[in-house]
Amino acid sequence: MILSPFLIWGQIAEEDLSRRALEILDTSTLNSIDPTSLWQVFNLSKADIFALEQYKDAFGHITHESELFMIDGLDSTTAEYLLALFPINRMVNESKSQFIHKISLRNSQINSRQSLLFNSNEINGAIHLFRENQHINYSGYLTHRFGNCALTFGDFSLHAGQGLLLGRRGFPSSTTSEYFEKGLKGRTGSITEGIQQGIGFEKKLSNGLFCISVDSSNRYSATVFKVYETTQLGASTSMNNFSLFFHHARGPVRMYGELGNREQKIGANFFINDVLFETNIYNDGGLWTESYISWQNPIGRWNLIHSKGRMKLNLNNQNFQLFINEHRNETHSTWRSKLRIPHRKCLYEFHLHGKTHGFGIRKERTFSNVAISATAAFIDYEGHPIWLSIPAARGFIGAKGVYSNFAGIVGRIHWQGITASVQLNFENPSASSTQMSYYKSL
Repeated sequence: MILSPFLIWGQIAEEDLSRRALEILDTSTLNSIDPTSLWQVFNLSKADIFALEQYKDAFGHITHESELFMIDGLDSTTAEYLLALFPINRMVNESKSQFIHKISLRNSQINSRQSLLFNSNEINGAIHLFRENQHINYSGYLTHRFGNCALTFGDFSLHAGQGLLLGRRGFPSSTTSEYFEKGLKGRTGSITEGIQQGIGFEKKLSNGLFCISVDSSNRYSATVFKVYETTQLGASTSMNNFSLFFHHARGPVRMYGELGNREQKIGANFFINDVLFETNIYNDGGLWTESYISWQNPIGRWNLIHSKGRMKLNLNNQNFQLFINEHRNETHSTWRSKLRIPHRKCLYEFHLHGKTHGFGIRKERTFSNVAISATAAFIDYEGHPIWLSIPAARGFIGAKGVYSNFAGIVGRIHWQGITASVQLNFENPSASSTQMSYYKSL
């Protein structure tokens, strides 16, 4: 169930993006951009991309900007970042249906998924069939919209309330806005009870929204919020959980908070002279803070976040991208770094994590209506994992976690609606895998 609260978004300066990113922007929309490009070119996190692709697989094409703020697992800053970059292609979604088939083979284990998505002006829905670990499951939903109301049966996600920004997990976004969330876990930019099975109803009010649902376990949930000129107020309840939330903006300063019966959070941010500062204070069984700063100088755009004792640094330059992340376990912390350099239609990627090191080279070619992409990579593993950028079939994330020596080739071929990719690891042939997907508009 998609609810549509008040929405703000920012603009991304072209100088903050790589040449490869600018090429993709000329031809892609929010509905057509592939997950591999989102991770390798636009630097979204793997968790954000997985949440976005799962939503698109489940509900079809995105029709309105507010949907991005309702995706479980996608924070509000990432949603703004995507909206600032890509237009929404409404043409393919108003009346067309779509069939999706995805299959992967690894260690003699086959997983597959088939989906039928259908849309019209008043009714939309989906039917899904899964085969994972020799088990077959199915799911689906049906939504009927009438006037300012919507009624949903089956699987749906209940959202409402907006006002709280929960960190910059999707940086390098240079935009900011505040959105509320129940549970204060940073999974989405709005209050959410996650995916439910049952019946949900929503009603748009004057400058606000009301919704109520009941799931298969007889759990009732309700929420309401009201938007004023500079302030938003709301309340939400579900079983034994209850929270009040607020957001107030004045000039470049924003203050926000959520007061629940189990967890609380307050925070503020301000934007002065092209520098963004933010600090949040959490109380969820323990008191801890999270701070963020973003600025730009002649070298490029910088983003620095400190959360739960961990640091993350990202630098975007026209000619390279640098990522440094603190990797911590129970006894000590290490630093994982990655450098990307595009040069002469190739993308070079260098990795260093402790004593683990290596590099990858990627090349793409197009012949008529066939697109081919290949990556050769060599990783010397010394006890510290890294994430390698690889080409992947449509609907799969182009990220590979390397936990042992890797010397191999990853290739992908795309023709019309069919995409296939193969991973060959000469160091460990049993770890090789195959992915294939097929997308067809009906």
